[in-house]
Amino acid sequence: KGKNVSVNFVDEIEKTEEAEVLGQFIKIPRKIEIVKGKSMLLTAETIIHELTHAFLYECGLNSDDEEYVNWISRQFLDIYDTFVEVFEKMYPRMKGKFKKSQKVISDVE
Repeated sequence: KGKNVSVNFVDEIEKTEEAEVLGQFIKIPRKIEIVKGKSMLLTAETIIHELTHAFLYECGLNSDDEEYVNWISRQFLDIYDTFVEVFEKMYPRMKGKFKKSQKVISDVE
């Protein structure tokens, strides 16, 4: 396990370039800031994205490459769903104990 990362909800984050910024990972002091007031789905996607930055940073990998971070964060739920499918095949008695990501997301919306 890596170091603890705090997550704070803020009113806004200063724009960089022309894009609206919904979240950011700050390497030192290892914190994530998420803009308040967005939909729960957008907030969840932003948290996954910023956690990806944090995990890559902790592993010593390039956490500044947005294309790389975007790809990994978009694949996260597919990876989770595949894990659930494999785990339930290996341990049939656990079937239904884990929610698939689409179910989790629809519960959030």
